[in-house]
Amino acid sequence: MSSINSETLISIIIPTYNRSEMLRGAIGSLLRQETDGKFSYEIVIIDDASTDETREVVGEIIKCSPGLVRYVMGEGKGYTCALNRGLAESHGDWVALFDDDELADPDWLKELYAFAVHIGAQCVGGNRKLAIPEDIRSKLGPVCRGLIGEDLVEDIVKKCNGRLLPIGGHMLIKRAVFDAVGVFDETFLTGGCDRDLVLRAMASGFKMGLTPRAVVRHMISPHRITPEHMKWYSLQFGSSFAQIDWKRWGRLKTVLACLARIGQALLVNLPLLFIAFLTGNQPEILDRKALLWRAVGYIRRTLFLLAPRVFSQERFLSRLEFRKEREMVTKDSTKDDN
Repeated sequence: MSSINSETLISIIIPTYNRSEMLRGAIGSLLRQETDGKFSYEIVIIDDASTDETREVVGEIIKCSPGLVRYVMGEGKGYTCALNRGLAESHGDWVALFDDDELADPDWLKELYAFAVHIGAQCVGGNRKLAIPEDIRSKLGPVCRGLIGEDLVEDIVKKCNGRLLPIGGHMLIKRAVFDAVGVFDETFLTGGCDRDLVLRAMASGFKMGLTPRAVVRHMISPHRITPEHMKWYSLQFGSSFAQIDWKRWGRLKTVLACLARIGQALLVNLPLLFIAFLTGNQPEILDRKALLWRAVGYIRRTLFLLAPRVFSQERFLSRLEFRKEREMVTKDSTKDDN
């Protein structure tokens, strides 16, 4: 439980949209965080204009945990805007990012903070495991597991690089980083705002690390483990990477990277998909399809950035926004109930 006498305050920010029951579990896991008296924490819920029972669920929790949890109604402008609202509403020296579909181990925050202090880092991340049955996990390859949130580091990493970074809903970052490099880029509507921020921080010289001892578990409903959703995640992933690359590399290098992805798709992933079909390797089939769809997302975003009037992708890109995925999951769940 949080200690009000601690000097260091950590603000845990949770953007949420129409996941009231998952959110209940997520907050419950955070209320059980151990601090050893070395820091205190607050939980700031940014409700991105939910239409379910989110307000009521959080209200019940606030009554039982006064002073620890705060509720803020957002404007329904998406995940990135909700994160920035959380930054504006929070008061901590450190900010922990957490998602509404995660469960934190009791020592998650303590391990992140201790690790950051130990190595003198301003941004650290941990492990995110999938909270799904092993028989389902075993049918997914590493690419698809990564798409639905698995993010594992086996050993302590005291110096990150462009490929190995703290990301997403299991990251602790010092507020001074935001003061130096700015907040999350709200033009990122289809994901990638966290990676963009971390890359900006790294370029500014902030130290980063990863520890396997800080663990969260990603709750995945069966409706999100389907070929349709894997396609959506892959397109979104590729699109966001193209936007990040365009922002940090510019036109020429991004176009070259796009051409390289086309070559990789045609010369590597397409032949390996054919082999996977011949051998009946289902996890490999899903992974290769995901990589091909990722390339499609990257290509379409790059074309849009090159010539938005000629290659208008408005409908395509709007379908990749986080709120669209939530609506898709809700629709699939309704179908199953009928």
